[in-house]
Amino acid sequence: MITVLRTLWRGGRVEHHGELINFPPMQISPAPAQPVPTQMGGAGRIALERTARRADGWIGGGNTPEELPATLAALRELRAQARLAHLPFEAVIGLSTPPDADTFQRLGEQRMTTGLACPFHYSLGR
Repeated sequence: MITVLRTLWRGGRVEHHGELINFPPMQISPAPAQPVPTQMGGAGRIALERTARRADGWIGGGNTPEELPATLAALRELRAQARLAHLPFEAVIGLSTPPDADTFQRLGEQRMTTGLACPFHYSLGR
C-alpha cells in the first residue's frame, strides 16, 4: 500500500493492477509539494523489518525506557541492512512511564526523535 500511495503522491496520472490493489488511471490533484512521510508501528521482528524497509519512521506503543535501546538499535541495524541508514528516520515513542527529562535525554541519544504523551490510564495501566 505504501508503494501505491507514494506513486499517487508523486502526481500525474497513474494506475495500478496488483494482487490486492487495483485501480484504473487516476490522479491526485494537487499532488503534495514534497514527499509525504509514512510511519509504521509494531514491536515484533517482522513489524520492525517491514518498518525499516518501507517507512520513514516508527511509532512505538507504550514502551518502557529500558526496552527501547534494543528496539532502536534493531531499527538502525535493519535500516543499514536495507541500505537506508543515510535517509531520515523518525522514532515516535509513547512511554509507559511518567515523562522526565533524564529519560528523554538518554533516549534522544539512542535516536528517539519524538515523545508521545499517552493518557496515564493507558500507559500506566490504571
